[in-house]
Amino acid sequence: MSKAWAEDGNHPPLTFTTSEWKSSADIFPMEYADILERHRVLFGDPPFNGIRVSPSDLRLQVEHQTMGKLLQLRQAVMGAGGDNRLQLEVLEKSLSTLMVVFRGVSRLFGHVPSQDYEELTRSLAQRASFSPDPFVKVIRHMRGAEKIPREDAAGILEGYLAAMERLVAYLNEYKS
Repeated sequence: MSKAWAEDGNHPPLTFTTSEWKSSADIFPMEYADILERHRVLFGDPPFNGIRVSPSDLRLQVEHQTMGKLLQLRQAVMGAGGDNRLQLEVLEKSLSTLMVVFRGVSRLFGHVPSQDYEELTRSLAQRASFSPDPFVKVIRHMRGAEKIPREDAAGILEGYLAAMERLVAYLNEYKS
């Protein structure tokens, strides 16, 4: 099974013992929340009985991941400099990881995150008071619906950074 998985271009799967799995919800709350919501058992008994994601663990990881993504985004923007081709690559490569963070934030607010990235982004933007527009443009670009002209990448990156800075500040003050 893992050979076929790898031949399809995927990394080998990460594996846990049952004991490791049951004792790790506190250090991987975002991941566990995703798994608990979206899992599909391929073989055997599901090891989910008794697994619960603590809101305080989720808050800590969400805040950590959001700040980490902001720092990585700033680093990538500096690396791209004024090259709009590289700036567009930063936007394209960052979207999926930011959506993982957005799903975690949505769960922190007690919601089941939308599978539609635009809806997820708009909901979160309204709650945390940032513009969803830069993210929506990249979502549509990645879907092939509305391609971003290279010369627009710098302005969209500016909006990305402003939104992530706002989200970090919001989470820093967030009380559940």
